Amino acid sequence: MTNLLILLLIYQLRGAAPTFITGPSRAFESYDVVTPRPWLESLNSSPSRPSRRLLEETLTCSEAEQNSKFTPSGISLTILTPDADEPSKSKKFLESMTSRSNWNNTAFLKDTLTNYLIYRCELDSETESPRCVLATDPSAALDINGNCISSSDSTCSSGTCERTSNCYWLDPVPGQPRERRYTDDEASAASVSLYTVNDSSTYLWSLPRKSGYNLDCEVKVAIYIFLFTVLLVLVSLAMVHFGDSFITTSVDGFTSKAIHGLTSTQEYLGVVSAPIVAMGNFSAKARTHSQRLYEQHHSWTEHGPTGLEGSMQDFYAIYKGGIGIAGTASEFNASVAAVNSSIGPMVSEISGALETLQVSLVHKKASVDGALQLANNKLAELNTSLTGFYNNIEYIETTMKDYSEHRRITLLVLTIVVLTCSALGVLAVFTYWTSVAWDDVLIQGMNATWFLGSAVCLITIPLAGLTTFLALFINDSCDMVDFGTANFEPIMGSSAAAPIQACFGETGLISSALNLSSALGYRREFEDNVDYLQQVDMTARFTALSDSLGEVNEKVRRITTSSTFHTLLSQFNESTNLASGSQYDSEVKTYCPFDVPMVLASLYSFDEPWRIARLNGKTGDSSWRSADDYGFISYDRQGSETAAEYVQRLFNIGGRCTGGPDSDLPQLCQQGWTMNVMPVSSSPPEFCTGGGGCEYPCATIVSSIMRNYTFISDTVNLQERMVSDLGVESCPSNHSCPTQQIKDAGRTETLKATLEALEANATESTSALISARFKEGGVANMLNATRSLLCNENCNFVVENFSDAKEGWCSNVLASTVQTSAGLWALSIFVWIQAALGALLTVRLRGKSRRDLVEEEEEDFDDEEEGGGGMDDDFDLYS
Repeated sequence: MTNLLILLLIYQLRGAAPTFITGPSRAFESYDVVTPRPWLESLNSSPSRPSRRLLEETLTCSEAEQNSKFTPSGISLTILTPDADEPSKSKKFLESMTSRSNWNNTAFLKDTLTNYLIYRCELDSETESPRCVLATDPSAALDINGNCISSSDSTCSSGTCERTSNCYWLDPVPGQPRERRYTDDEASAASVSLYTVNDSSTYLWSLPRKSGYNLDCEVKVAIYIFLFTVLLVLVSLAMVHFGDSFITTSVDGFTSKAIHGLTSTQEYLGVVSAPIVAMGNFSAKARTHSQRLYEQHHSWTEHGPTGLEGSMQDFYAIYKGGIGIAGTASEFNASVAAVNSSIGPMVSEISGALETLQVSLVHKKASVDGALQLANNKLAELNTSLTGFYNNIEYIETTMKDYSEHRRITLLVLTIVVLTCSALGVLAVFTYWTSVAWDDVLIQGMNATWFLGSAVCLITIPLAGLTTFLALFINDSCDMVDFGTANFEPIMGSSAAAPIQACFGETGLISSALNLSSALGYRREFEDNVDYLQQVDMTARFTALSDSLGEVNEKVRRITTSSTFHTLLSQFNESTNLASGSQYDSEVKTYCPFDVPMVLASLYSFDEPWRIARLNGKTGDSSWRSADDYGFISYDRQGSETAAEYVQRLFNIGGRCTGGPDSDLPQLCQQGWTMNVMPVSSSPPEFCTGGGGCEYPCATIVSSIMRNYTFISDTVNLQERMVSDLGVESCPSNHSCPTQQIKDAGRTETLKATLEALEANATESTSALISARFKEGGVANMLNATRSLLCNENCNFVVENFSDAKEGWCSNVLASTVQTSAGLWALSIFVWIQAALGALLTVRLRGKSRRDLVEEEEEDFDDEEEGGGGMDDDFDLYS
């Protein structure tokens, strides 16, 4: 509330009732204010210093004056103070303002009071503006008979009456319209007037008196604020110093990390590019080497395991019966399975390695060379881009070093000026507590304080704005960096961006960036093939299969060494050598005088029985006659007869003549002969060649001989052919290896020879592939270069170096710049406040020492004592 309306405080405390006050509108008449109003409490808490100080020095009025009236001729007040002998200034002021002699000349005060009454009435309009109240209400307007006084325009309903006069309404007059004390326009004008007076009084209170200041808190507060501002200036200056130092350190750290990151990345590109260039140089030799390996070693792999497996299957088909007789079917089938399970995978790996080299290095020659060239171009473009970044970083480093010296000099000058003006200001304010002769000289230093402070502001504010702009630029650049790392193509171009993007995206430098996956994919396949061949025990596998064939051969050999076969041989030998045997009786031996042992120690000559006869000393003719011509049978081979034909001829003995005239019997055979044993040379002879009277007592024996011979001969022949085609032993002299039956099946080698050839080819090819991988040569050099490239595919360190450099820029450099900017802004603000206070204190302290101020204050106090309670003509309303 306004400072001048403190008079209303007194008015409310007294409970006065003015009868007539002239104002800007209609007069207030007979308005009694009995009880204090709420605005008193709000005024008591108002921040306006003059009104609050006046309120503190004002006490309540005496009860004897509670019934005094507030009239146009004046206001009668009695102000009680804590000490009646020493009235305060505010008390004198109020008594002067309310004295009868001054009232008529104070129209401004009356207008202000009237406006305030309107203002207060508007605040209570909810309770004061209603014109109708209950008839039983104490404020109802009643005549002497207790009836309602009704105006001509009354709107009161039944049971209600017009209310008596208040701040809003005048008393009702019967038969006349009810009138208000003021209009709405006057209420609005009152509010505007009061606010204007309040603001003006606050401003006027702050103006200095023409006679100077007293020793009160106004000067002290300014001095304390000034000293506190000096402290803040020093803190801000230190903040700027530390920020500038941190800028130098953080920029050096950033440039160091950035240069290290760029240098290491370029070195890495050199490491990656070297094997790519080497692969381009080795590609021609690698293709030649691959072609030679393919031509030398691939052909046998096409029929290697399948050829051996086919030979074994043909052997089984031809000798299935012999395999059954030998009881070796399970061993043979296991050998066939071993070809698929142990030999087949090895051959597949050899074939796969050769196919991989042939397809990748020979057939895809153009695509491999193109991919290598494109990858090398990408790395070269990236290296060029990094060189440009490197130059930019060096430029920043050089520029910052140059500006560092300028910043240091500027900051040094600024520090000297700020410290000088602060020091002069501090010396000047110290004169407030001193009373020396040269205080006025020190006070003049305050002029330098506000002048130099203003000059410093002219420098620091642009610098603060510049550093703020720089901080914003750094912050925006960090955002741009985050955007750039998500897509480097707009910065570097598509070719150069691909490798660095792969490092940041962790998608693989070789596969996604350089597109070398298809060109270098053969390496993994080839090395896997060779690794398998190195790990497998090839010799052991082939040895196991060879041993399996040996077991089959062993069981085939046991066919002719079994007890059953030997029993059959014994029976056969007994039948062909009846003369020396004990199987038959003498009669049979007489008529079947066979004396040729047909079994020797070696069965390989069983296909040549004539040799057996000769070896047993049988030459010339036999002692029995032939059933064909009745002649004696020769032991020698006749022409080209076979072994079976020879045995059939040798043991084709004639019949025995049973006697009796028969034209079919030999003439020497006479009928009636008895069964007496007769020598062969006897006459007539007992042998016959046929006819009704000729019987064959040796027919059963001869049939047994031929049957056993055929079986034995076939078994021995089968065994020898199986052994010949297995090839485990040396080839029998009377057979070719392999036999004609195997040759007719399209095989040219025995099983063992086929297995050994397969082992030799596999061993040679494996050795060649291992040598191609690890030893010097086109393929080995190509693989080594590829391996070197793949070993350097991981480029995560590029991201780590970038993160370190980004942290140095976006954290350290930005933080130091922000700190410097904040320090400069704070320095600008506090130096400006220091300069403003300096200008103020220059006026307030000029020509004043503590002694002079004390003396002048005492003189002013004496003048007030002599003047009494009246109000001087030159009374300063706002002091």
